[in-house]
Amino acid sequence: MASVAEAAAAIRAFHNAEYHGRRLEVVPFETVSPPPPALLASNSSFTSSFSLSAAPAVAGTVSGPSNTRTQPPQLMTSDDVEALRSVSGLYEHIHVQGVRLARAETFVRRLSSSNAQLRAQLRVAGITGPGVRTLFRPSPARQRQQQQEQEQQQQQELQRQVQQQQQQQQLLQQQLQQQQQQQQLLQQQLQQQQQQQQLQQQQQQLQQEQLEEQQLQQQLQLQQLQQQQQQQQLQQEQLQQQQLQRQLQQQHQQHHITLQEELFYNLQLLQHQQQEQMEENRITRLQWQHDEEETAAMIQIMDAMQPLQQQQSLQQLPQNQQQRLNILQNELRHHLNQHQHQQQYQQMEQDAILLRWNTQQRRTAATVRIIYDMQQLHQQQQQQQQQQQQQQEQQEQQEQQQQQQGQQQQQQQGNNNQQGGDAQPL
Repeated sequence: MASVAEAAAAIRAFHNAEYHGRRLEVVPFETVSPPPPALLASNSSFTSSFSLSAAPAVAGTVSGPSNTRTQPPQLMTSDDVEALRSVSGLYEHIHVQGVRLARAETFVRRLSSSNAQLRAQLRVAGITGPGVRTLFRPSPARQRQQQQEQEQQQQQELQRQVQQQQQQQQLLQQQLQQQQQQQQLLQQQLQQQQQQQQLQQQQQQLQQEQLEEQQLQQQLQLQQLQQQQQQQQLQQEQLQQQQLQRQLQQQHQQHHITLQEELFYNLQLLQHQQQEQMEENRITRLQWQHDEEETAAMIQIMDAMQPLQQQQSLQQLPQNQQQRLNILQNELRHHLNQHQHQQQYQQMEQDAILLRWNTQQRRTAATVRIIYDMQQLHQQQQQQQQQQQQQQEQQEQQEQQQQQQGQQQQQQQGNNNQQGGDAQPL
């Protein structure tokens, strides 16, 4: 690792030097303040500065003479080591100097990387080092040359790209021509194969027609047997359907009879309940009338007795007996009011009973209508099923007739084909 003094001397040697049309100027700093840590940590900036305070034990600083390279290294003796040990704070100072040297080395590396970037980009920049400052100022002639060189390079690159594109187009055209030739050859081969396949297919068709004629004859025989079996099965199915229809009719009749019996029984019960309710209502009305008559007679008696009682009470009875009479009169009035309330409540109950009876009658009528409608629907469904069965039987008969006609036509065609094949010359 190079020391700071050697790095400063190496940088100072570039004073008044020219590099690619640029002139370097190295200016020493007598007093340079240390840079902030944020500036040292930044990698994007090309300008930085730092300082290294010279210790008394270090020979040669940044601002010293430029002949530090020629000074030979001096070795330390045992006396020097003992003298150094006696110095207070020497190790701390050495540690601080080591840290500063490490920072200086990192800065020198950054300077070298920034110089490389500057050489590549050819831009104006200012660099400050340990005690030095350099400035690169390209001349206008050099700038023009650079622009011309860049334009020439761009034109050359464009020409190269155009040539490459032309070569690629030529290659593509050649490939297309080759592909077209291959396609033509493939088409010719396919045509030949298709012709061969057509010949083979014609031969196979002839063989298949002969086999089909034989199969048709066999199928006709099988179909005749199947038709006979189907006719027998149809007869058996018709017998079974007739038996099922009879059973269903019997079941429906029994079900209708049971429903009618239940309805008749329910109607009789409802009529009996209605009669009982009517008798109860008549008895309650008679009781109400009797009670009303009794209450009216009592009220008349009380009204007739009031003036007499008042006169007698004023003449004969003391005050205590008058109070008792008043209490009795109040109790009688209270009983009369209760009796009237009971009558009103009983009337409300009778009204509710009548409403229930009416709702029951309506429900029974609705059930009767529903049952009647269900019976009609069931009868209609049975009729529709019978019609559908008849239509199916007719369709099956028509299909059988059509099959027989088709078989006859196939037989005729087979016979005609056989006759025509025999007549054709080999």
